Amino acid sequence: MHERGVVEDLIRHAESLCDDQSAPVSRIDITVGALSGLDPDHIRHYAELLISDSSPLAGAELVIDVSDDISDPAASSLRIDSMTFQDG
Repeated sequence: MHERGVVEDLIRHAESLCDDQSAPVSRIDITVGALSGLDPDHIRHYAELLISDSSPLAGAELVIDVSDDISDPAASSLRIDSMTFQDG
């Protein structure tokens, strides 16, 4: 259940980054920190459930990298590394 809240925050943050873009998102690259305790499969599951059809994130490919660097300052979190917007 921990992942649901984290994914809700991730979606809100990603959608706020879309405010200045008119094109929908085709890809979201995220990194799961080594100490975050987050399961990539659960993140993907909740993202599919929580992203609405009207969201600019709808249909975006979610690419999840899992870091093994425990010394990374973001080791206990989830971060958006990049978002790719559709052309057109």
